[in-house]
Amino acid sequence: MTTVHQVLSDQGSGIPDALGSVLNQGPKSTSYVAFTKGAVDSLLEISNKDWTDGGQAESLDEGWRERISAANEHLAESGIRVPGVGIRRLESFDEELERDLTFFGMVGMIDPA
Repeated sequence: MTTVHQVLSDQGSGIPDALGSVLNQGPKSTSYVAFTKGAVDSLLEISNKDWTDGGQAESLDEGWRERISAANEHLAESGIRVPGVGIRRLESFDEELERDLTFFGMVGMIDPA
C-alpha cells in the first residue's frame, strides 16, 4: 500500500531527524513523497537503495538484501509480523509509485493470538 504526501517548503520542526534528512535529499523541486508499506521481500524487489544508520541512502546491493532478508526471517520465525517501509521522492503526483524505492526499514509487531 502506498500513500503520497505533499512536501511543503516549510516543513516545521516536528519532523523526526531521520525523516527530515530523507525529505531533504534529492532535487529541491520534489513536491511529493511516497511511502510504501508491505511484505519485506516484495519491497526489496522494487527497491534500489537502502537507508543506512548513517542517515544516507546507499545502493541496495546483494549483501544488504541478504542482511535484510535474514533479519526479516529471524523475526518472522519468532512469531513477529514484519511489514517493511519504502520511501520515494516524486516530482509529480502522476508518476509510477512503486518502483525505485529506498528501503527505509522494518517494523516488528507481535500478532495477538
